[in-house]
Amino acid sequence: MAQAGGGIGVVVERRRISVGVADDRGVVRYRHTAPIADSDSRTVVDERLASVIAAARDAARDLALESDVVCIAVPGEIAGDPQHVVRSPLPLWVGWSARSLASDAEIVLVSAAHAGAAAEAARGSTDFVYILGCAYGVSAVRFADGRICTQNDGRVGDLGHLTVVNGGVECICGARGCLTAEFTHLLAAARGADRDGASSLPAALDAGSVRATRLVRQLGVQLAGALAAIARVVDPERVILAGIHAEILPWIGAEVAAVIEHAVAGARLGSVEAILPGAPMADAVLAGAARIACDQEPSSPLSEMIRPGS
Repeated sequence: MAQAGGGIGVVVERRRISVGVADDRGVVRYRHTAPIADSDSRTVVDERLASVIAAARDAARDLALESDVVCIAVPGEIAGDPQHVVRSPLPLWVGWSARSLASDAEIVLVSAAHAGAAAEAARGSTDFVYILGCAYGVSAVRFADGRICTQNDGRVGDLGHLTVVNGGVECICGARGCLTAEFTHLLAAARGADRDGASSLPAALDAGSVRATRLVRQLGVQLAGALAAIARVVDPERVILAGIHAEILPWIGAEVAAVIEHAVAGARLGSVEAILPGAPMADAVLAGAARIACDQEPSSPLSEMIRPGS
């Protein structure tokens, strides 16, 4: 188990693997990034993963933060077996298992949203829904009572599979019209919109791109509908939007808030206190993964977050 004082977190993205060593305050003391490509085989990626993990463990020892636990935040969903990726929008990671790694470290797999929520919890948030939007979809989890709230089979990220468009775009879960599938579809269209020379989606919105504005408004409508459904069921104190959702929050925030307030009022629940942007995605997910690895003592609230079926 991890010694008190440090943890190692790894974040897997489409084109890179990032690793960090954090102290018990969640401060990342070491960081390294290695590139990967769509054309890389699973063997190549496993070798690169094992290499960055070994380098991070060496760095942890040099920092007197030695740890035998490594938390990997993967682009997919974990179910039942905490070493196995069940579903992923990236083909390389479908069915991937941590047991294929040539490492004697204790490996814990979580979704990127799970790790990001852990970082927000470490910053003091106590009852919230965390929505992470990135290039390959949406993951959404709820944090309450000191842990991630999961389904009985241990999956996290299920809130990203709420239906927002009946008969819509096919999702990796086999259904149609899920929030994550519709988000990915619209985001691809928005990124391909005429940006008038803008380098990013927020820049295109700032520049007044009509098509980008229309598509982002559609993203906001879908997100609002999903969050309204979530609010009716769990009534969180806060909604934290991370990744691309945080970037476009200035353009969709007021509308999303109005829809949620109407939903919870109709259900005679409390009200969502705030809709807030999360910390930058890469930093939050990396710090959260390292924090989970750091907090694997049985008495730690965060240790409960990785136990299937909780």
